[in-house]
Amino acid sequence: MDTPWVKYGLYNAVLSIATFLINIYVFPLNGWIQFVIFSLSIYFCKLAIDEVRVSQGGYSTYGDAFTNIFLIFLLSLIATAIISILVYSVIDPDAYLVFLEQQKEAGSWILDAFGINNEEAMEKMEEEASKPFSVGSYVLNMIFGTIGVAILAAIVALFFRKEEKFA
Repeated sequence: MDTPWVKYGLYNAVLSIATFLINIYVFPLNGWIQFVIFSLSIYFCKLAIDEVRVSQGGYSTYGDAFTNIFLIFLLSLIATAIISILVYSVIDPDAYLVFLEQQKEAGSWILDAFGINNEEAMEKMEEEASKPFSVGSYVLNMIFGTIGVAILAAIVALFFRKEEKFA
């Protein structure tokens, strides 16, 4: 694994898959645990960019940072999506109902926290929950997820760009 994004992308993919499986089969992960997991993902990005800098004599551009971070998160997104599709459609279709219930609870909590009337939102969630799992809609969500990954990579790359050369 000469390429840092592959190495740290695989680490991040394993972390994401483990998070997905724990969340579905062991216990729902709260916001703080998810924050720690996200922080680990950012740390993997930092380690990858550090390796890029070392290989380039201590310097990296915004483009280097963006490309590596985007590919790390994209690899993780694809790996987790494949596992999710397998779990939801082949291994345990009932797991999708668990996921929907967790999403409903999380959505309700967020709406309550901001003091928003959540009746309409809850009706929409109930409507979504009544639909069966669809690989096509999941792939469409993954495409939108890729856009989110690009935005996230663009923001995170700002913190890892053009650092001064170091020894």
